[in-house]
Amino acid sequence: MPSRKLKWCTGVIILTMAAAPCLASHLRSVEIQVKRQNCSAFKVEIVITAYLNSQSAVNFGGQNDYLRFGDGFSHLIPETAAEIIDASLHISRVIYKTVHEYAGPGTYTISYSESNRNFGILNFDDSGNTTFYTETSISLQGDKCNNSPILLVPPIDRACSGTRFFHNPGAFDADGDSLSYELVTPLKGPGSPVMNYRFPDDPAFYSGAGLSYAQGNEEKTGPPAFAINAIDGTITWDAPGMTGEYSVAVKVNEWQFNASDSTWHKTGYVIRDMQIIVEAC
Repeated sequence: MPSRKLKWCTGVIILTMAAAPCLASHLRSVEIQVKRQNCSAFKVEIVITAYLNSQSAVNFGGQNDYLRFGDGFSHLIPETAAEIIDASLHISRVIYKTVHEYAGPGTYTISYSESNRNFGILNFDDSGNTTFYTETSISLQGDKCNNSPILLVPPIDRACSGTRFFHNPGAFDADGDSLSYELVTPLKGPGSPVMNYRFPDDPAFYSGAGLSYAQGNEEKTGPPAFAINAIDGTITWDAPGMTGEYSVAVKVNEWQFNASDSTWHKTGYVIRDMQIIVEAC
């Protein structure tokens, strides 16, 4: 059976083709956080924070929108209305929580997918018809209490064309684990990247706006650059070009030190699939 979202949007298309884009796409960002409820058991609280395009009439969750726990079990996310948090940028937010108990220790990848991302993202193709997918991995062991990192800074940020931009996710690990950061490609499914993804400093986003790529940095002395500091997680874009919305994905890796062999072991990660809104300031 088709989902209620798909049936409703199909009906809209029959009535008016012009209305379909604003109704069919809505997701800007989704992040998954895992909190261990009891360090002597394997019960966790999972918190999903989703940011949406408030201009869309499509709610978060609904039929066929499952949170998968990585152990063969899943949970249907009910259709949930979002709260508008920035009317000028058309941003709304949903925070959804559920509890799941695992049978035993192990490393689990918790994932969520939903159709679709919002229309108008510049740096990959056909965003409004692209499924949003994200995941978080966590190692649950009986002798260590592990929680996923918390990202304290919202994943929707604003930038000015021609001006150097910085973003830090504000990651905090309650267990005191070490964190590292890397840029990854946004996903539309497990191991499946979105179509024709380009980093925001691609030459197309300068020449397409009539800007000189060779003088794309803030000082106009060289080409633009887009990078992340692997140690502190700060994204630097020197400097944005074409105005509009860009999607960026950051993988926040979690590490624990093993004193028995003096090595670091990766115990999980969180993927931050975020947006940068570039404006003519």
